[in-house]
Amino acid sequence: MKMSDFAGSSPSSEEKSVRIRVGHSPDPDDSFMFYALARGKIPTGPYRFEHALVDIETLNRRALAGELELTALSLHAYAYLADRYLLCTCGASMGDDYGPMVVTATPRKLDELRDQPIAVPGTLTTAYLTLRLCLGRDFSAVVVPFDQILDAVAAGEYQGQSVAAGLVIHEGQLTYGQQGLHLVIDLGRWWMEQTGLPLPLGANGVRRDLGLEAARQINRLLKESIAYGLAHRDEALAYALQFGRGLDVDKAALEEISKCSRGTPRIANRLLKRVRDYAQTMGNGRIDHGCAVKALAMEGIDAQGLDALDRKYLTTLIKQYNGGPAGAEAIAASLNEEPDTLVDMVEPFMLKIGFISRTSKGRVANPPAYAHLGLKCPRRRAGDDASLF
Repeated sequence: MKMSDFAGSSPSSEEKSVRIRVGHSPDPDDSFMFYALARGKIPTGPYRFEHALVDIETLNRRALAGELELTALSLHAYAYLADRYLLCTCGASMGDDYGPMVVTATPRKLDELRDQPIAVPGTLTTAYLTLRLCLGRDFSAVVVPFDQILDAVAAGEYQGQSVAAGLVIHEGQLTYGQQGLHLVIDLGRWWMEQTGLPLPLGANGVRRDLGLEAARQINRLLKESIAYGLAHRDEALAYALQFGRGLDVDKAALEEISKCSRGTPRIANRLLKRVRDYAQTMGNGRIDHGCAVKALAMEGIDAQGLDALDRKYLTTLIKQYNGGPAGAEAIAASLNEEPDTLVDMVEPFMLKIGFISRTSKGRVANPPAYAHLGLKCPRRRAGDDASLF
């Protein structure tokens, strides 16, 4: 059977329905990836997918028991699961100079934590293994649900156990500063410095006893689900944002947040957290469309999804460098920012929406950037190079 055979199909009366229990975390990245499968956006042939959303350590433990036909896995856990699961060829989580982080309530150095209890999201997680490698030894681990680690660090304890630091994953990597916590080390950056490679964090696995042909079909369906989400980012992001824990939020608010999220699940989740904080401090806790608009405006996020740094970048390029061309290093010096920050965090979205171009002579502001800032766009001079590298 080929994937093309699935087009527009559903199990016929003669075709036996095959239940596939799918496990993934409520993290927006995972929810985005499985959106099409969860909402029936793509044909799945004989396969009927049932979804279970739980934390990654629970998924690792359930995989050890062989409970799930398709599941997200920590790559650390896969060392104990290779005899039961095949790795899928899509949907892996890689920390490209960015990854799990160790945070503390007061500024600390890593060496100070070697003999201290550290809250971790599970001992089968790749984050836990990476921290052991970084420390060069075992350490006192306190297992805490991933979404409670920041609170445990702030309180200095979890269920009566002392906690000196926390190993944070998922949205905790973006929100620890909101609780006044301090970064000790980014393990994704440490790994990159040690190896020159991204940190492999997680993957998806399909159970071997389904057979190789079924495993191939399920892998292809997962890939189609990811492709669908990428092609329909706004609706997939709105779906993923529904899994924000403990939130009372309406559909219009989710759509507004999604629109400002650059098509990126983790940014969407970070903005949702900011809007939640606004709703809890300035309102009744419920997130409606008006609340979302006001909260995003307070954060300096405009309707295009640009933040203050994005607009400073454009303003500098246009006013100080006459719209370019200008090099990233020159713009970074003018903004007192690291060039890598602009290249990695600012420019990709600007390029995507057509606000800037990278030319052989440097960065150039395009007409939509002028329009967004309410500035008049000059006519391009003859001989200017606006072609992409």
